[in-house]
Amino acid sequence: MSTVHTKGENIVRASNLLKETYENLSVLFSELDRVGEEQGYVSITPRFMRYKSTIDSDGWLITNFIKLYVKSTTIPEGVDDIRDLPWYGVMVDLTEDDEVDFPVLSILRYQFDQSYWTGIPSVSDHWTFWSPFYEEEFDRLHTENEWTVLSNGKLKKKYAGFEKLKAIDMPLFDVKSPEDVRVKVFEGFKQLDF
Repeated sequence: MSTVHTKGENIVRASNLLKETYENLSVLFSELDRVGEEQGYVSITPRFMRYKSTIDSDGWLITNFIKLYVKSTTIPEGVDDIRDLPWYGVMVDLTEDDEVDFPVLSILRYQFDQSYWTGIPSVSDHWTFWSPFYEEEFDRLHTENEWTVLSNGKLKKKYAGFEKLKAIDMPLFDVKSPEDVRVKVFEGFKQLDF
């Protein structure tokens, strides 16, 4: 078998595995919405937020997904419906950031000066919710599986009123069932007090 043929088969296999991963993530996000509703949470973002770019090749492969939730009995129609509520989130990262060599699911609680928001966050606002984890300008405390990130006020304008966040990381593979989603995600939000 030629080297070209072997390399081609590897690319096809990798692409098929990625498609299967995306299909599984779609199931996970649907399950998050379903179980979240049972637990009294609704999604702020009907679809997950992600980084996508036609110019930057890192944007061609989607590896980071964020979905936001609030504790509410009604689906928000505008930013005023969520302005005074805590914003929670689930982030799935498929890459090996921070020297972790397995996919990670993080549960999050954000605090924003919500007067900066004129509409509900959209898919293109991904960077606002992702940046505190990875941009050096934030004050970050990251232990084995917990994050505390502060803007100290100096970054509020640049990052849509971001003030702070708390997060807990876990291996994505540890969330395997609706019960795991209920306990590890939605009951886990209760551990994210400031």
